[in-house]
Amino acid sequence: MKEESITLKPKKLKILFYLVLCFMFFLFFLYAVKYEKSFIVWMGLVFFGIGTAVFIIEIFPNSSFLNLNQKGFLIKGLFCSHFCEWKHVKEFYPIKIGRNKMVGIKFSSEYERLEVVREIVKNIAGAEGSLPDTYGMKAEKLAELMNKWKNKYGSSK
Repeated sequence: MKEESITLKPKKLKILFYLVLCFMFFLFFLYAVKYEKSFIVWMGLVFFGIGTAVFIIEIFPNSSFLNLNQKGFLIKGLFCSHFCEWKHVKEFYPIKIGRNKMVGIKFSSEYERLEVVREIVKNIAGAEGSLPDTYGMKAEKLAELMNKWKNKYGSSK
């Protein structure tokens, strides 16, 4: 049987927008440091410099993605990745944190990793975990897609 999988990637236009924005602020603080050598100016320079570097890395292919396969899902982001088996997830559902719509994760009772942290996050954000991006989809559609994959290939208690 052939292994089925889907790989979703974030919108490059959104990443490019944040890259340009960070770079513009970096240039502003670089200019400002000539005239004002205060702590806040240096912090702005460092913060937006790091932001620029991060978004440059994010613009490269395969630097971040969501891969769904028969065993579970893999989230790859800046310098790290996390794999979760379908059996560890009870459901995916859309959540709103501030103005951002995201996909929340409710883990199954058998998933024991970071239980205390998950409970704290659930009380703050309304979900035990979440996906870092919607990968070019609406949160509702991505949650629906992931639930289809979970129901097709996984089982939870």
